[in-house]
Amino acid sequence: MPLNTLTRELLNMYDHLTPSEGKVAEYVIDHPEAVVNSSSRELAKAAGVSLGTVINFCRTIGVGGFGDLRVALAKELGQKQLLSASTASMHPFFRKLIDVIVATDGTIDLGELEKASRILGEASSVVLFGGGGSGKVCHLAAEMLVHFGRLATSFDQLSTLQAAAQHVTHGTAVVVVSHRGKEVNVVQTLKLCHQRGGRTICITNSSTNPLARECDAVLQTSVKSLGSNFDLIVQPVREGQLAVLHLLILTTFRERYLNPVDTTSVQGR
Repeated sequence: MPLNTLTRELLNMYDHLTPSEGKVAEYVIDHPEAVVNSSSRELAKAAGVSLGTVINFCRTIGVGGFGDLRVALAKELGQKQLLSASTASMHPFFRKLIDVIVATDGTIDLGELEKASRILGEASSVVLFGGGGSGKVCHLAAEMLVHFGRLATSFDQLSTLQAAAQHVTHGTAVVVVSHRGKEVNVVQTLKLCHQRGGRTICITNSSTNPLARECDAVLQTSVKSLGSNFDLIVQPVREGQLAVLHLLILTTFRERYLNPVDTTSVQGR
């Protein structure tokens, strides 16, 4: 497995693991250093599962065996230690934020980014929605889009999200932000937007969750979180989402951003 992809694969596959395998995944994500220095039996004991579960877990996530799991983790840890050395004097939260940005940079699929940028650039209007904190991120992104001359509308209440679909017609780009990508209202609203001719982009923490499976383009964040409510508070989830939206918008309108029109010189001719 290539460098810096193990944690991402665990996050992507978490919903498809058995409950016992999920316990192993949680332990590996939370205690990578301990796993690198453990035997398979010690991991099984620490995670509260059988040795057979650890073996099956390794096969399920595609690393072959426990030795391969330790090697992949060691490589990721080595990369993180180099980053940590350069941010040692920072506040722990800011170090965590940088970790998320670096990990997300490695997660973003450039093909998906190009596809999403094309959808946004060709759109006659933009509708953004998400529930709770994700919806607040949508409001900020909508403000950015207005500065680039796009008609943008955002929604953030889970109970009334389906109203967003009423603003969608053929030619509308629909941007959905959801960390877990599982909320029924969010997925249903996305489907309604599709039915009305919208082209859809999602920003989410897994490329295999129900929301991602329904979208035309998927931009994945990489927050070391399994989606608990506490994680959403202490992890820089919203910062990661906003960074990806910022990337998408500036990629789409980069010519206008990098080469702004000099109206003064035009007027002076």
